[in-house]
Amino acid sequence: MNVNIVLAPVHRAESWMKDYLGTLRKTDEASQAVEQLIQGSRLEVRFFVMSLLSGLMAAVGLLIQDIAVLIGAMVLAPLLNPVLALSAGLLLMHSKLITYAIKSLAGGILGVVVTTAFFSKMLLLWDKTVDLTFFPEKFASPDAFFFFLVAAFISGFAAIYSWLRPLSSLNLVGIAIAVSLIPFLSFLGLLLGAGHYDLLGTYSILFGFNLLSLIFGSVLAFLLLGFSENDRKIDHEIEKAAR
Repeated sequence: MNVNIVLAPVHRAESWMKDYLGTLRKTDEASQAVEQLIQGSRLEVRFFVMSLLSGLMAAVGLLIQDIAVLIGAMVLAPLLNPVLALSAGLLLMHSKLITYAIKSLAGGILGVVVTTAFFSKMLLLWDKTVDLTFFPEKFASPDAFFFFLVAAFISGFAAIYSWLRPLSSLNLVGIAIAVSLIPFLSFLGLLLGAGHYDLLGTYSILFGFNLLSLIFGSVLAFLLLGFSENDRKIDHEIEKAAR
């Protein structure tokens, strides 16, 4: 099969994106965007504190079934940054950026799950009710989870478009809400702390699919927006920032 025939739809889509959705930021701006992603993903005190606080807030929101509290937790969460950095690393095939992003993402995920598990344990020791029926109701049918994955894919695509467009970074707040990574992780921690080990595997897999859908949407947006065309300058910024 002719490779050009297979890639033709991708090239047409990329051309359409550039013509109708605006040109990619200049190389300096694109590399600056990557540097900001890396800085926002850095494994430091602020990243962990914001991850843990957002995880605890999401846990409370799940327990009291309050959407407003969950939204607040998703706005606080910094986990979107390492996901987008990982997507950039995968597209550029940059091993250092991929490793850096995975470490940050894994650290944030582990921190949230362990913290919310401890929180759940403490609630049980204090004879508090840990009602975990709210979150599973969202995935009561396969169709519901399918649309959840579609939302994650669209969120990943929209996040990259916002990040690489001047004057549109404020949209990332709304995208962070749509991504819903933190409620998933908090729910896993609550399950762990409450001893519902039989459900951990199922919801860990669901979280994994949600994360992969988000990454796939991000990588596709990077590709169609011609992000890799700036890779030389971006490589320099990665080496400088991901130390």
